[in-house]
Amino acid sequence: MKRLFRKNQIIITSLAIMIVIAGYLNFTADQTKPVKQEAAAETAEKIREEKIGMEKLHLIFADTRERDCREKELQQMFPNLSICHATPFNIEIISGRAGKGNALVALGKILGIKREEIMACGDAPNDWNMLEMAGLPVVMANADEETKKKAAFITKSNEEDGVAYAVEQFVLKNG
Repeated sequence: MKRLFRKNQIIITSLAIMIVIAGYLNFTADQTKPVKQEAAAETAEKIREEKIGMEKLHLIFADTRERDCREKELQQMFPNLSICHATPFNIEIISGRAGKGNALVALGKILGIKREEIMACGDAPNDWNMLEMAGLPVVMANADEETKKKAAFITKSNEEDGVAYAVEQFVLKNG
């Protein structure tokens, strides 16, 4: 079986960036205890020594306003990374070369499917890249207003099986 991706294509290669981010945020994932700089340095060294690959850094916040502030700051500090959120209380950080949209287009090329023929369904800012890359961007009814602006079609909500409804409307009816 042919490998679809080389390992380094989906891994954040610079672990130093992640340590800088952790030090910058200066909080643990639950935001209740400050991270000690020595512990962050030891963790960074362990990651380097064992060559542990990081595909995604996921941060959880107790306060949405704090999350919004940190997300904007991180986007400015690290413009080559994809920094977004999927829920009101998280931040997701991945390589700028990775992401749902790039993976979708790459898979389409392998399968011989043109970009214009690809339908993608999403409901949050972490789906924006994928929606922008798809020929038919479908957004769930329960999505936020900014995400809905990315849609060519708004389907039913997650609770109402919106993806299945979109597949019925655009794939099965035309197939």
